[in-house]
This record gives sequence, structure tokens and C-alpha cells, in this order.
Amino acid sequence: MDSIYFLTLYVIGPLTLHQQELYFQNPEFAVARLPEVYHPSSARKKYPKLNPLLAELVHSCLQIDPIDRTSCTQMLNHRYFTKDQFAEK
Repeated sequence: MDSIYFLTLYVIGPLTLHQQELYFQNPEFAVARLPEVYHPSSARKKYPKLNPLLAELVHSCLQIDPIDRTSCTQMLNHRYFTKDQFAEK
């Protein structure tokens, strides 16, 4: 296991089932065992003092599955940026 995997695991969370299948298709990792790690379900739980809107934004962009991840356009339209007309300033 390399450092990038552990960084991903601890910051974003465990691999999706599809990503695990791809991982084990590699002959070098076929017999490896992926560590199980407790991962808070949201940035708000991991960083309770974080501004709630910022925690929501961070959580939405740090999804390991690209299908679940917020797009750049959606992030720019997030309430964190639009609540005080930040984009217009």
C-alpha cells in the first residue's frame, strides 16, 4: 500500500466497491487486504467547529465516488458563496 492510498482513506474515506474491485484486479494487490478505518460521515462531524455551510461544501466536494461529487459549477453556486452576494463582489 502506498502513501497516496492511506491519505485518501483517512481524508476522503474508504474506496467504493467498484474501486475495490479495480484495486484487486492488479496482480500486485490481489492478495492484499484493505484496512478498515472509521471515517466520519461528514466534514461537520469530523470538524465540528467548522462553519456549517463550509462543512457542507467540503463534504460535497470530498466524495470519493465521482458520481457523488459536486461539480465545480454546483460548488460555485453553493450557499456558502452566494449567501452574501460573494460572487458579485
